[in-house]
Amino acid sequence: GLRSNGAMMLMLAFLLNSHDRFRDAQVRVMTVVENDQLRVRAEDRLFAILSKTRLDVSACVLVRGEESFEETIQRESSRADLAMIGLRVPRTADSATVFVENYNRVLEGLPTTMLVSSAPSFEGAPVLFDEDSH
Repeated sequence: GLRSNGAMMLMLAFLLNSHDRFRDAQVRVMTVVENDQLRVRAEDRLFAILSKTRLDVSACVLVRGEESFEETIQRESSRADLAMIGLRVPRTADSATVFVENYNRVLEGLPTTMLVSSAPSFEGAPVLFDEDSH
């Protein structure tokens, strides 16, 4: 289902598109998976969710293949005006350095980027969906 960072990113896209200045902005929702088997499942879930929202977006599920996650994101998002990436906060203080290094690698070569981290209980459904079908 739709929860946490994904819901928050869709909510932010909805709010941006609601403003006159960004009304014509094209929103592209992407997710990256490891292989074709996961791609089919991810596409089914993503398209089912997006078809029920109030958003006018295009969506794609990218198979990482031989590229790193960072390379895939950079290739697909480098020409965007704005990118949004879900932020997974480290569970322990020991992993903070690795966390920062990983996100610095992801952000290299990207345009203006929002790192999105929502509360686990964030619920965007009342605004994003026309009915209670999420």
